[in-house]
Amino acid sequence: MNPSPREELALLIRGGWRLIIMETFEEERALGLIERVAESLERKFEPWTLARGFEGDGQSSGSLDAALRAVAVREAPSIFVILDAHRLLDDALAIRRLRDLLPLLASRRQVMVFLGPTIDLPSELVREAGQVDLPLPAEPELRVLFQRILDKSAGIDSTPERLGEAVRGSLGLTSSEAMRVLRKACRMAGGLNEEAVGIIVREKRRALRRTPSLTFHDEQGGLAEVGGLGEILNQDGDLRSLPCHFADLGGIDGFYAARLRRL
Repeated sequence: MNPSPREELALLIRGGWRLIIMETFEEERALGLIERVAESLERKFEPWTLARGFEGDGQSSGSLDAALRAVAVREAPSIFVILDAHRLLDDALAIRRLRDLLPLLASRRQVMVFLGPTIDLPSELVREAGQVDLPLPAEPELRVLFQRILDKSAGIDSTPERLGEAVRGSLGLTSSEAMRVLRKACRMAGGLNEEAVGIIVREKRRALRRTPSLTFHDEQGGLAEVGGLGEILNQDGDLRSLPCHFADLGGIDGFYAARLRRL
């Protein structure tokens, strides 16, 4: 069984990795995960941003090199999280300073995590770094988030079946995107109903179009391509089934499918 992202991060740290990269668009979710790991391993949680530096240390802001100079004088076992690391790795001085720091990090039970959407490490660091993948939230996680929103929102009617459709329609979004889309859809449709599920799907299409590596292509598929199931082929050429479809055959589970093309 593959370890969860939290378990994988803890394993890498316990195994002695001093540099770890985590690629994700979900900064808040990643920080929460790293903070929980830091607490479980009895390490200080030290996030850093280019604008603010480390908390309480304004002199550590402004550059990756400034961050590393601040790390060099911190002795407590810690997990240092460098946000927006993908913007900072063209600094030759900082990269050399980081390489010089790695043995010191190990002796202090410290580790540095580079966090960003995509991180291309300089070649001299590639073999020094572990990697943790933080996949987009799966159906169980989104269901918990959506149920929490519905519980806090007065006047939003829903059913378990409709909630499931909304969750499946949101797969592929980040947790923050999915929550915003759900709230918007419920407000526009007056509840979590069939119209709201359609809005969620449309919003997901828009979100994916903003992702450079993944996009929707509107292609009008023929009925032959879907086995003649024209009832579930919408005007955009996507498949969207609901429990009400094929009622004479006992119904069908709700699902949504679109054709994706890698560019």
